[in-house]
Amino acid sequence: SAGLALAGVGVLELADGLGAAGWGDLWSVLQAVGFGTSFFLTERLMAREPGMALPITAAQCAVSAAFAGLWAVADGSGLIGGGGLGFGGGEGAWLFDETKRASYALPGLLASEQFRPVALAVAWTGLVTTAGNRIGETVALGRVASAEASVLLATEPLWAALFASLL
Repeated sequence: SAGLALAGVGVLELADGLGAAGWGDLWSVLQAVGFGTSFFLTERLMAREPGMALPITAAQCAVSAAFAGLWAVADGSGLIGGGGLGFGGGEGAWLFDETKRASYALPGLLASEQFRPVALAVAWTGLVTTAGNRIGETVALGRVASAEASVLLATEPLWAALFASLL
């Protein structure tokens, strides 16, 4: 099942051939490996402690938030963007510029009429499609083997394409 998921990521990411591979492709492969590992570990934890779905989900979301925070600080300080390592945001060091920081950080996004829809989309993504979805996945992994769940979740791009075509 891991090979199937990895092959699916490869087909989606390398449609233009191996010569077009870049940082984004590496991150996509690492994401697939990370999710697979997460499902395996979550299944094991839920088998031992079936009533621990919320604490397990809280720990997973906290780790994800910590990494996102580290990435934002690295990008905002210019370490990975704007000429640093070359794969962060294009603005570089926005964290040190008051006007940019106000429009890049969530409090500034919420206060701005122009960027409020962006802030609400960020909140929706964090609360509903990340935390809420993660709770459902954790409960499901207490009932379904991680190998089966990984195959089902690998079909997500197909479902997304189907629903997008219906819209």
